Amino acid sequence: MPRLYGGRDWSDLTISCGAKDYLVHKSIVCPRSAFFARACRGPFKEAQEGKISLPDDDPVAVHSMVFYLYHLKYDVSQSWKETSGKEVPKDGSELVTHAKVYALAEKYGIPCLKELARKNFKTAADEHWNGDKFFDAAYEAYTNTLETDRGLRDAVVDTLYNHKDLLKKGRAKEMARTVAMAAFDLLMRVHEDAGPWSYNTPYRNGRYY
Repeated sequence: MPRLYGGRDWSDLTISCGAKDYLVHKSIVCPRSAFFARACRGPFKEAQEGKISLPDDDPVAVHSMVFYLYHLKYDVSQSWKETSGKEVPKDGSELVTHAKVYALAEKYGIPCLKELARKNFKTAADEHWNGDKFFDAAYEAYTNTLETDRGLRDAVVDTLYNHKDLLKKGRAKEMARTVAMAAFDLLMRVHEDAGPWSYNTPYRNGRYY
């Protein structure tokens, strides 16, 4: 199946996002995506025209999704190059992409991709937890997933819990004020195990000394 990726031979469906058209094969994408299976079945416009447009989705995440449908893996660096012509920045931007791929996998019914994106997100968070892109990805996780979907949210909370100095950052304080569920989840995590959160210094006027 990987050798069919990107080729015109036997392609019977076009997926469009941004400036890129993906020539794909229903026999490959439909068994792996509940959304594409429904769209290509029955008297729907997409089934009749053989075209599906995804104008509201992130082009890099869509590239990663389509690549996964053929290879059962995805490469953020490759997706950046092929959609923007640029290298992925070394600032942890892949964290945000993994979060978007996770949300996309939920949206289009691709559970195995969702699990892979979760693992990739956690691995990237372990490396880039101290940068601003971590908070961008955390916002993505909390604003584009269901409250009951714990995959990325637990990874965000675990990262904040394991690196308590992050809470001194302005981005963390802003997130606590604007994303109530993130603050609540972290509070519940602390309640479960307060061991690493013990301080030997006094707390006064809203800060530790």
